[in-house]
Amino acid sequence: MASFSSLFDRPIMAWTTQETRRKGIENGKSGKKDEYWKYTPLVKAALKGDWDAAEGFFKDHPDAITAPITRELESALYLATGVGSTAIPFVTKLLERMPAEALAHRDVAGNTPLHLSALVGNTATAELLVQKNPGLLCMRENRGWLPVHYAAVNAKRETLEYLLKVTGEDKEAMAMLFLSSGYKPSGAELLIDVITSEYYDLALDLVHRYPQLAISQSFNDDDCGLGAIARQVNAFRSGTPLNFWERIVYDHVPVKFKNYAEDSCRVEIGIDENPVNNSVPVKFNNYAEDSSRVEIVIDENPVNNSELPVQKYHWARWALFSILD
Repeated sequence: MASFSSLFDRPIMAWTTQETRRKGIENGKSGKKDEYWKYTPLVKAALKGDWDAAEGFFKDHPDAITAPITRELESALYLATGVGSTAIPFVTKLLERMPAEALAHRDVAGNTPLHLSALVGNTATAELLVQKNPGLLCMRENRGWLPVHYAAVNAKRETLEYLLKVTGEDKEAMAMLFLSSGYKPSGAELLIDVITSEYYDLALDLVHRYPQLAISQSFNDDDCGLGAIARQVNAFRSGTPLNFWERIVYDHVPVKFKNYAEDSCRVEIGIDENPVNNSVPVKFNNYAEDSSRVEIVIDENPVNNSELPVQKYHWARWALFSILD
């Protein structure tokens, strides 16, 4: 497979390594086949979501159900996870034959099938994986990134909402994301990625529930959520080009955000060398059932609004196009 780079040029996923490439070249020169050639029919079946072909292969090679079948150490489950909705029946039937611990198998870059589900935005498969083995939420790849980071940095909103929800319901996953010590991506990186993907309502909810995230810095470049939002020029009126009619509509849509300072759901996050000593929150908004995302109320005096609503511009464009149509 070709190497992947996220839309923000972060080196998130490496499909191959120099070592596997070197071995492949050496084997090619010597005419020697690598040990994975026998799995070629299964690789094709997994990539097509062809369960009948895979089932026939498993009858002759039962070990292939959980074994790595490519030089990148990808399993049949891993490959099928990246295919999308067409392979969901394949994944469902394969999971029925696999023990829960086998889902934690990693490729050469340390990615689990849940990382790949988050990368490609395969929410249905992510749900199946987490139901079978919730521990996947806590597994970091070789660079330290969790599946929820993958969904955020690659702008897979539906999958991100799901992973935020189930992470918030799992104490171990919450401790791994927010309270793990050392130089590992954490909640600060998550907030930055959510903002960079322009999911401002999700970012606002994260900061609302975990206020320290607003000033927490990332482990590798001292970046923070405030810096991320400052770089989003199009999130502000001054950096958004509007024509005459759009400006008129924009200026007449007063918006005020909820006063989060008075909300009892706010959670103080204390960093502790021993995450076990920390009590962590276990509840996120159920984004799938909450269509409002961010509470918006009309204020009779727009001057009192201290925050510029990001949604205004998009509302203005929608209203204008509706009028023109």
